[in-house]
Amino acid sequence: MTARFISGWPRVRRVWFFLVSAIMLVVPISAAAGQLSELRPGADVRIRAPGVLTGEVECTILARDRDTLRVARPGSAPIVVPLASITSAAVHRGRTRGAGAGKGAKWGAGVGLGLGLFNIEFSDCSGTHCETSDNVAGVAAFTAIGAGVGALVGTIVRAERWKRVEPPPPGDGPAVPTTGWPLPR
Repeated sequence: MTARFISGWPRVRRVWFFLVSAIMLVVPISAAAGQLSELRPGADVRIRAPGVLTGEVECTILARDRDTLRVARPGSAPIVVPLASITSAAVHRGRTRGAGAGKGAKWGAGVGLGLGLFNIEFSDCSGTHCETSDNVAGVAAFTAIGAGVGALVGTIVRAERWKRVEPPPPGDGPAVPTTGWPLPR
C-alpha cells in the first residue's frame, strides 16, 4: 500500500504545478483588466492631474473616451482631463465599518499611548510597584484599551474607503468596458 501511495506523487505534483501556474497567469491579467473598469462613468474618484487640476480633486466621471475623462465637481462645470496627465487616481468604495474600525483603532491607540505616557509622567508613584516594567505594562494597557475603544467608535461612525488605481495609458482599452476584459475589435 505504501509503494502504491508514493508512486502517485509525481502525478499530484504535476497537477499542483499546473494549478499554481494557471493562477499565477490569471491573477495579473485580471488585475490589469480591472484597472480599466475602475475609471468608468458614474464613479466617484479622487484624481491628481498637474497642469489640468489644482491638487487632488474629488469628482464624478461623466464620460470616458480613449484618451480623456470628462469629470465634474459638485457645483462646477465639467472638465476634460487627458488620461496622460493623471498621475494618481482613487475610486470611492463607500463608507464601511471595517475602514472605520481601522481608522478608529489607529486614533485610539495614539490617544491611549499619550494618556499612558501622561499617567507615568504625572503619577505620584513611589514604592516597589513603580518599576520600569510596571510603567511599560501600564502604557501598553492604555494603548490597547484606546485602540479597542477607537475601533468600536470607528465601527459605529464608519469611514470612507478609497481604492488606489493605476490610470490606464491613453488609448488603452475600450471606451466603456462592461466586463473588465478587453473586447475584440
